[in-house]
Amino acid sequence: LNGEHFISSPRFALSLRPWCKLAHAGAGVFEYRVELELCGIPAQAWHLSTAKHVLGESCWIERLHPRTRSRENLTVFRLSGRVHNPADVRRAAILEIVELLPSRVPSEAPVVRTLTYAISIVLVRAAPLGVPPPGAQANSDDPGRDGAGNGHGQGQGSGPGRARRRGRKRR
Repeated sequence: LNGEHFISSPRFALSLRPWCKLAHAGAGVFEYRVELELCGIPAQAWHLSTAKHVLGESCWIERLHPRTRSRENLTVFRLSGRVHNPADVRRAAILEIVELLPSRVPSEAPVVRTLTYAISIVLVRAAPLGVPPPGAQANSDDPGRDGAGNGHGQGQGSGPGRARRRGRKRR
């Protein structure tokens, strides 16, 4: 290739570029830290992966409570995590565990059955993280601003009370 990043032939054209994890990505933040209690998880399913499965995408699990990790108390599965909105955390779920039972006769297929458990999810605490929601504009009346901005609420430089922006300017 001799340093070129473009390959072409009569049937196709291929452009080779370095990979970047930020390509086509957006950015966001979790606005709340929550503490949850999951009741009804059986001992054989007492794992982080079970909590992830039960909560789905409504909560990113940050850590397990020490008593949950040590299995000291198997009645309540406690964890803390982060969410966009505490109201989006589901309050109940059905946990279905697949069980494979060997057949009595070796020539027969094993029996597959499921065990279902009702799981209740209690939101113990929700605390805002104090992060402005994405797209929020800074107030021009903020202390520390001298009003010498560029007319778009963004000051020049990187001193205290000044926002630094990268990328294209908006017009």
